Amino acid sequence: MPPSFSIDFILILYQSIACYVKEFMKRIVKSYKERPFFVIIPIFFIFIFLTYLLSLEQEDISTDNHIITTILKEYFLHIKAEEIDVDFSKGIINGLDRYSKFLSAKEHEVFLKALAEYSKNNSVYSEYLGDGIGYLRIFYFSDSTLFEVEKNIKRINNDADNLIEGYILDLRNNPGGSISSAISIADAFLNDGLILITKGRTSNSRTETRASFGDIIQGKKLIVLSNLGSASAAEVLIVSLKENKRALIFGDKTLGKGTVQTLFPLPNDEALYLTTAYLISPLGNNINLNGVRPDIVYRVKSPQVQYRLDEKDEEISKDKLLIEALKLFN
Repeated sequence: MPPSFSIDFILILYQSIACYVKEFMKRIVKSYKERPFFVIIPIFFIFIFLTYLLSLEQEDISTDNHIITTILKEYFLHIKAEEIDVDFSKGIINGLDRYSKFLSAKEHEVFLKALAEYSKNNSVYSEYLGDGIGYLRIFYFSDSTLFEVEKNIKRINNDADNLIEGYILDLRNNPGGSISSAISIADAFLNDGLILITKGRTSNSRTETRASFGDIIQGKKLIVLSNLGSASAAEVLIVSLKENKRALIFGDKTLGKGTVQTLFPLPNDEALYLTTAYLISPLGNNINLNGVRPDIVYRVKSPQVQYRLDEKDEEISKDKLLIEALKLFN
């Protein structure tokens, strides 16, 4: 229970404060008469300091309002303003999902640099494994990934003298990246069918993406490797190939990160990284939190180590899931 105070106590407290303020003002006036310069200078600096603090507070309020307005307008779920708590010190927007966050100017700069670095690196590795089997591994999805996939498929075909029976598409430990890139690659493997449904918080924010005619590997067998490290855009590609019955999914269930984030710049070079939509499979299944189950479950007992196939041949043999996947072509 809160403490209770008597009327007498409150009156005594009030009188004490009044006496203290009165005595303090007397001293200020006396000091001003004797040495006005030494009184005015401190008061001036106190005024400047208080003005500065007020400007910071107004700036924070403006940023808060900007963030809250953006969230109420763009967030993929309906949410009330009073449910939002912005914690700048941690870069977290409490009350939203774990992927939505506030980025300070420094964090925003690091984020943009990381995106730029990703675009510089190759996102696809390939190898002809022999016996008519080609191997493609996508590390992440960028704007150039489709071009890299097409280029690597041509190289595999040349290495195999165009005697390809099928492909292994390795999406293990692929954290995602560009959703549009994953959609375009799914389209490259499909002749028709629904690829993905994206859904925001309103009925008119639902978007369906369908495949156009043209299969880049001309109907050849396709096996996709997945695990708990396969997330976001990787899950889009996996589920579209699975539910359109274009590929056999082999391995473990995917992560279940079925949401789309958008970057909204704020004043002072800050930014808001906000979830704006969630991903639905062609058959209407929610990817978020559920993940995508493989057609054939094969769990590696020990933590799976990823090997690049340009390394020593004896290391390739340690990739148990890849070895088992090769048996599915027999």
